[in-house]
Amino acid sequence: MQLFPVECPRCREKLRRNGETLNCSGCGIIYPRNSGITDFLTSLSLATELMGICDYFDNFAVNYDSMIVTMVEELKCPWWEYSELIERVMVEARKKLIVDLGCGTSFPVGSFIPADSHYLGLDISFEMLKQSHSLFEDNSNASFWRIDVERLPLHDNSADLCLAFFSFNVFINLEEIIRQANRVLKADGEFFGNIALTLPQENSLQPFRRISAQQLKKLLTGLGRRGRELVTERRGDILFFHLK
Repeated sequence: MQLFPVECPRCREKLRRNGETLNCSGCGIIYPRNSGITDFLTSLSLATELMGICDYFDNFAVNYDSMIVTMVEELKCPWWEYSELIERVMVEARKKLIVDLGCGTSFPVGSFIPADSHYLGLDISFEMLKQSHSLFEDNSNASFWRIDVERLPLHDNSADLCLAFFSFNVFINLEEIIRQANRVLKADGEFFGNIALTLPQENSLQPFRRISAQQLKKLLTGLGRRGRELVTERRGDILFFHLK
């Protein structure tokens, strides 16, 4: 059940549900819902590079989970350690609105979402979102939006926790996406995720780019949130971050 306010990513006016669609009270755009996924990209154009990334992940959605496991282990992090660290944070995220930026198939985090929280998976790939939706089946506490995360259709100060697992290695305009996350996070909201510090020698996930720990720190400490602590933990060539 969706209990949080949604706004139009184009004009930022309030959206109203009308059956299986969301209708904008400002510009009149209608956003359809298909296979449990609300599609905000029906009226928003994507840059050529983003279209290429979308096509890539659409093509690999069915095999993406196994590709991620392989990549994590090639990055010198045992899979059990990787999933255990994510689970450790998620068990504390009860009764929260959790926004997953670039959620992919929601693997493995989807298995650790508390039953009393609402999970909102955001991605530009419809096929990836279909895989994610199937993981949650008919869970009414999960929503899935096909959207360019540079234009988050959420009100200011509405999210309790933002997630980004390897998403920073794919996003093109990181500064804008982090600004958007900062906008929608509540004053006491948290940001948790990870980055690949290196890439496997034969990188099967072509859109992935390397990000350094210094780049990550500069991006996240520029959010302007006083009293926030950035905690990082390295596992192999994967760096987890938790801004809280």
